[in-house]
Amino acid sequence: MFCTKILVAFDGSELSEKALDKAVKIAQTNVDIALHVIIVVKFHAFIAGAYPVITENFYESDLKYGNEIVKRLEKELSTLANPHSVSLIQGTPENEILQFANEQGSDLIIMGSRGLTGLKEMFLGSVSHYVVQHAEAPVLIIK
Repeated sequence: MFCTKILVAFDGSELSEKALDKAVKIAQTNVDIALHVIIVVKFHAFIAGAYPVITENFYESDLKYGNEIVKRLEKELSTLANPHSVSLIQGTPENEILQFANEQGSDLIIMGSRGLTGLKEMFLGSVSHYVVQHAEAPVLIIK
């Protein structure tokens, strides 16, 4: 399979680190392969109405964590010869991953089988399962 645009869904978990490593190795096989990494900050809407201050604190904490990841990954990828980007996006992870992949014309999505989204992900693997079921591009799941 030849691909030109790889999307990595990254959340800082061990499996997303492995997914990024795999994506970099694939990208390094051809300097023309673009690598896009996205980190999605999820708004905790399920408690927003009842506990707005707590929800805001979760969100601010996740946003700060996301920005730290962006800075770290930009530094780590700075020596990569391939075109690459690291983006922080706000929304629902599964929807944002699919939307970004479609908008960028990604022809491969790489992500961990489970990760850290919000409260350590209440339904383990639900994001990766959803992406596999709904993505137009092939999805490589790392476990």
